[in-house]
Amino acid sequence: MKIKQATVLKISSKNTLSVSTQILKSHPKLKEKYIKHKKLLINYTNTLLTVGAKVLIYYDKKLSKRKSWQVLKILNI
Repeated sequence: MKIKQATVLKISSKNTLSVSTQILKSHPKLKEKYIKHKKLLINYTNTLLTVGAKVLIYYDKKLSKRKSWQVLKILNI
């Protein structure tokens, strides 16, 4: 099961959240570290989350064209 930590960016509708994940990478030649961001849509039915909350998400079956992640645990509200 794929699990990632994400930050809530926007509450799109009653069942959809927009989140951002960060990955720390290093450049192959320059050996400098940089941050890559990935924006994902996740399915969430409760209304406990606010913008800026930290959550753990996991990969699940496809629910729509871009939405295939679910909330596993709320880390910080």
